[in-house]
Amino acid sequence: MRYSHIQYTWYARALSLVLMIAWMFLISGFSTQNGEQSSGVSMAVCEGIVEGYRTVVQPEMTDYEAEQMAQAIELPVRKLAHMTEYAILSLLVYLVLYCFRINQRRGLISAAGCFIYASADELHQLFVQGREGRLGDVCIDTAGAVLAMLIVFLIGKCYHVRQCREI
Repeated sequence: MRYSHIQYTWYARALSLVLMIAWMFLISGFSTQNGEQSSGVSMAVCEGIVEGYRTVVQPEMTDYEAEQMAQAIELPVRKLAHMTEYAILSLLVYLVLYCFRINQRRGLISAAGCFIYASADELHQLFVQGREGRLGDVCIDTAGAVLAMLIVFLIGKCYHVRQCREI
């Protein structure tokens, strides 16, 4: 069965919107966790990272040293998770704009949309027990979105240069 261009476009648009909205709900779900739940998830991830390191690189590491290392990397891991969440969101926003054939300033719109969503998300966290809304987190989230858009821009430039060389 062959799909017409119109059917393909409709499916691509619907799928891109569903993915973007689902990712936004995922981010919102993380923000709804109270402070204790959020810290528990972060520490579990850090402990997994340290256990992997311990298994591969330093098997003689004591449990105390492993616990200390997990606590030491928790903040950078949390901030990297923030950046990654919003980098993915910016890519999904970019995909939606691409599917709807919005060609003007897609990267800028994607990054700006992520900034607005991050701001709203941090505002929401002011009302969650044990959480705080932080301007620094908005900046980190936006940095992840901007970094993703810079990578998309650079890939596009490299592709364009390569296409020009083949002519």
